Amino acid sequence: TDRYNGLANRTLLVDCAEATQIARIVARNHLTEKSVRAIIAAQASRSYRRALADDIIENDTSLADLKLKVMQLHETYSAACKLTN
Repeated sequence: TDRYNGLANRTLLVDCAEATQIARIVARNHLTEKSVRAIIAAQASRSYRRALADDIIENDTSLADLKLKVMQLHETYSAACKLTN
């Protein structure tokens, strides 16, 4: 949201398809699909979050793949920090 505007140079969103998000939450938290959908509906929409993000990591595959993507982006961010110092 705008309340964080200016606090960071870039924003990162780790995102996945809604169906994946629901399945993961149901499995992890033992909630009903209906409860999970209600929680998601109370949050900022996926399209809004994606529009605000400077960078997006798609998290629809394995944990190993996610770790690789995070490390790659971390290297990019670290290199950018070195250039500005």
